[in-house]
Amino acid sequence: MRTNTRRWLIGGAITVVIVTGLYFGISGYMGYQETAQQNAQLTAAPITGVTQVALSNFAVGPANIQVPIGTTVTWTNGDDAPHSVTFNNGMADSGLFKKGQTYQYTFTKAGTFTYHCTVHPGMVGRVVVTP
Repeated sequence: MRTNTRRWLIGGAITVVIVTGLYFGISGYMGYQETAQQNAQLTAAPITGVTQVALSNFAVGPANIQVPIGTTVTWTNGDDAPHSVTFNNGMADSGLFKKGQTYQYTFTKAGTFTYHCTVHPGMVGRVVVTP
């Protein structure tokens, strides 16, 4: 009886290691895919003239926009989860806002401004501000 118990424990431990390895391997791959998609969105030519950005389905859309100085951009949360618009350079942070709520920011200088959601760091975007 003792031998069978040892076999089960060893077999169970090996199964846990294999399943855990597969989970983290797949998660890592999915994270890589997500990062690659985000990088592609941010390096593609920005969409001009858009001032409304949706935060929905845990994505930013459009993720890459271009506006002239003086433009106010509005982000709207369409998800049940809270989101934020947090600029990577620290210039502004919306704080968390809920579904249906908006955040606005007026760009007063030219430059390229990337941002992310503090709760969901995979949600990234960029605003290119032109003179």
